[in-house]
Amino acid sequence: MRLLKINLVILVLIALTTFGVTRYMAHRNAAPVAPEKQVTDDFNFKKLNGERGHLYRYKGQKVVLHFWASWCAPCVEELPELFAKAKLEKQTQFILITLDKTPGEAVNFLDKYEVASNIVFGIDDGALSKTFNLAGLPESFIFNPDLTVKRHMVGSVHWESLAF
Repeated sequence: MRLLKINLVILVLIALTTFGVTRYMAHRNAAPVAPEKQVTDDFNFKKLNGERGHLYRYKGQKVVLHFWASWCAPCVEELPELFAKAKLEKQTQFILITLDKTPGEAVNFLDKYEVASNIVFGIDDGALSKTFNLAGLPESFIFNPDLTVKRHMVGSVHWESLAF
């Protein structure tokens, strides 16, 4: 019985290691959106309230497009710092797109936070993650005022020290 437990633990460790290496390689080999890719006026997203949002509406402003999910531990960890950054960067529009399955999951999660007025929340319907060829979560894009990609970041970001 003891030998069976040891073998089971070893098998689980091998599976977790394989999963981690696979995720790392997929992340490392992903082809992100090319810097300076021009965004078109048909780029849109579904807001949590069901309305359509359009990135093009924010032309002339700096924009942060951030992909996250309530089930993603690194996402949850960095959100308070991102919310604090949004309060400081009042001239920047923040669009946070959740990969949660339903808007209700995201809304229930976000209820505990005080959110700045320059943050818009949306839910991915599959099109955005394909458009931006997401490599993992969290993942962020910073757009210039002409809506070209200035910076692409995969993984957690230390938002308080990030200069736009």
